[in-house]
Amino acid sequence: MELGFGFAAGIVTIRLAGEYMIADAKTAIRMVVPGDKYAVRGTLIDLRESRSLATRSRAELETIGTYLADLREELGGRVAIVVGGQLAYGLTRVAAAWAGVNGLPIRTFFDETSAVAWLSDRESPDAA
Repeated sequence: MELGFGFAAGIVTIRLAGEYMIADAKTAIRMVVPGDKYAVRGTLIDLRESRSLATRSRAELETIGTYLADLREELGGRVAIVVGGQLAYGLTRVAAAWAGVNGLPIRTFFDETSAVAWLSDRESPDAA
């Protein structure tokens, strides 16, 4: 697994690339999120270079959605996921739907600029 991360303007960015196990991704997300939940306005997860996403089962995607929802405060109340194709878009929508049921709005994007704009716009209707 290749992991990249950053924090700017209240947005945590996590980039997961290559092949990785779900447990490793969960650990990486937990380690990257800052301890001060009030400093985080939202979290961007970049999966454009992930080779593992396409291998995930529905149950695994639901587990990811639940895990992210459990961290909703630490993640800033909402998550934007950036993907590189239609298959990845559909798969992340499963996790997003599950997280939404558990109180965390997640939207999937094809470009980082749109994802950051959504995370920065706290006035949007689905803002946390």
